[in-house]
Amino acid sequence: MGVGPSVDCDVVPHASAARLLRAAGAKGARVQSKPFRFIDLKRDPPDPALSRTSDLDKYCTHLFLPWRREAGRLVVACVEPTPIHLAHIRAAYREPVVFAAAEQGALLDAVESQYRERLTHEAVYGLAEAEPELCANRTVTKGQAQTFACLTIAGLIAILLWPRFALATLAGFLAAAYLANILFRTVLVWLGAAEIFDAPPPPAPVADEDLPLYTILVPLYREANVLPALTRSLRGLDYPPDLLDIKLVVEADDADVLRHVQAAPMRDAHGGRCLLYTSRCV
Repeated sequence: MGVGPSVDCDVVPHASAARLLRAAGAKGARVQSKPFRFIDLKRDPPDPALSRTSDLDKYCTHLFLPWRREAGRLVVACVEPTPIHLAHIRAAYREPVVFAAAEQGALLDAVESQYRERLTHEAVYGLAEAEPELCANRTVTKGQAQTFACLTIAGLIAILLWPRFALATLAGFLAAAYLANILFRTVLVWLGAAEIFDAPPPPAPVADEDLPLYTILVPLYREANVLPALTRSLRGLDYPPDLLDIKLVVEADDADVLRHVQAAPMRDAHGGRCLLYTSRCV
């Protein structure tokens, strides 16, 4: 696919752009040698007509979104204006592109706002549509349903033709199934008791630097009353604080919980664990 030339924005000086990115919290975004304008997507939302549903995965992967047209040129907001990301953005369009910097949270909010129904559908039905055999949305598969139907028809025919024999066979089958269930539960109890009495010794302690980083997502909805006890419990976890990434996930329309989360101290008394929050409304 041919790619047209691109034009980098030169509205804000390089030093000012760096200060804007730091003030907006765009961690990890490196300002290139060419300056970039900073766009506040919450104050100036993008034009939905410029977005394409087919590029939704690219928006989320490379963190960019077409913003508006200015003087006939397409302005694209991106979180990390690095050469790799800019190359991906240039490859998505056949026209000159003006680049601008944006904060990651605001850009993701804008993507979610434009594609809320699509994202919700994929979250609920994506696995069932892509890999139906791996999804528990349908508890009985097509093959199982056909097998049960054949057995039911065969049983009805047997009852009509040989009623005594069929009923005796059914009673024997049910008794065998009941006995098998009792034996199975007995074996489970025996194996569980064996593990209790023959439990292996506790593993050797692991050094903090060898432990993995864990992200803990705690969804809250209209539960402001449990927030103080919840934060105390999270801070009391027996795990290195710098290896825990704890996020309180709050719905955007839950003003009470959101207010309490924003007012809560983000770090404990020792400056260790940081409690973050993410506001989403699906």
